[in-house]
Amino acid sequence: IAPFKAIINDMYSRDNSKKVRAALHAKQDEGKWVGGCTPLGYKQDPDDKNHLVINEEEAYIVRKIFALASDGKSICQIKDILDKEKIPTAQMIRKRKPVNNALSTQGIWCAKTIFGILSNQLYTGDMVQNRRSRISYKVRKVIKNNSSDWKIVENTHEAYIDKLEFARIQKLITKNGNRTTKKIIRCLDGLLYCYECKHRISIDSPRKNGNTYMSCNYYRTNSKLKLCTSHGFNYDNLEKEVLNICRQIFNKYLDKEYLKKELLNKKMTTSGIDNLKTLISKLEIELSKKEQNLDKMYMDNLDGKIDSNMYNRLSEKISADIKEIKDKIDLLNKELDEKIEVNDDEVEKNCDEIVKAFLQMEKPTKSIMLRLIDRIEIHNDKTVDIYFNFKKLNFLLEYVYHN
Repeated sequence: IAPFKAIINDMYSRDNSKKVRAALHAKQDEGKWVGGCTPLGYKQDPDDKNHLVINEEEAYIVRKIFALASDGKSICQIKDILDKEKIPTAQMIRKRKPVNNALSTQGIWCAKTIFGILSNQLYTGDMVQNRRSRISYKVRKVIKNNSSDWKIVENTHEAYIDKLEFARIQKLITKNGNRTTKKIIRCLDGLLYCYECKHRISIDSPRKNGNTYMSCNYYRTNSKLKLCTSHGFNYDNLEKEVLNICRQIFNKYLDKEYLKKELLNKKMTTSGIDNLKTLISKLEIELSKKEQNLDKMYMDNLDGKIDSNMYNRLSEKISADIKEIKDKIDLLNKELDEKIEVNDDEVEKNCDEIVKAFLQMEKPTKSIMLRLIDRIEIHNDKTVDIYFNFKKLNFLLEYVYHN
């Protein structure tokens, strides 16, 4: 009878597990907190254990971390500042038992902890749950769920940061990476990308002659395959030219009469439309080359010049590039058809004060550049595309340099 008892007990456990999970998911769908330990800076409401409120004893730590990230500090720089100022960790504040002699119990911050705080949407006031789950009622191991399976309910509790600033910080985290503090901080570091392969362009250390050059990371790691070119241009010349362009654009931007009379009440000029057509034409040529390369690789694979593994890897990359180019062409064609108009009531949050702060600086900092510029793409022929974080600045760049 023992096997039958084991089966019945297993069925009972499985049914209980399903009921508990269903109840928890129902509460999560309603935006109720059903987790155990609350995130740093929050605690359970004494009157409602399923509601989060700000923990004032920990709030200053969370606000400091977000403020440092907003100023353009990297995760490792934030870690060093917190350690230097002897800011207590969550393990210390909540007096948790040490796990494998964890450094956090000794007052030393971990980069992973800081990244978890900065990337947690819960700090915007949205309840985010079901990020992790157990494999089954038999296996206690916890696994990460796909973001599509997360339970997100907006505006359930008090926020530490607004959603727009949170989204900007996510971009800054990507641009700053997780590197330690550099000896020389370049104001365009983290903003440079290769136009051809879309990968990062890194800034090398100064050479003996004092010149500083750049190089495409994708080319550096795959130089033998010749998938891209080095883009080894002089960084100092690029920085000087970009800053000059920014000053010219920003002076035009602050001239509100110019902005109103010359731009905001006009549809895109003929030259602007011509530029769109030129850009579409360039992309179509690039698309044709990519498709020819894919066809050539297919023939090389049939002839045995390259093995199947290399063909599959490279074909996936080129196919992804082809899709990206097609998407760009579709977007530009739509933009061309609509003949985009910039309106007077367009809202550019904080643009004025950031632009004024830039113009007051003799040597702009990396922090201010990260707030102004989204990315800078460098072509193999040394052409440079600048993409600002503000629509009006992008329109001005297009207008000033083509009229």
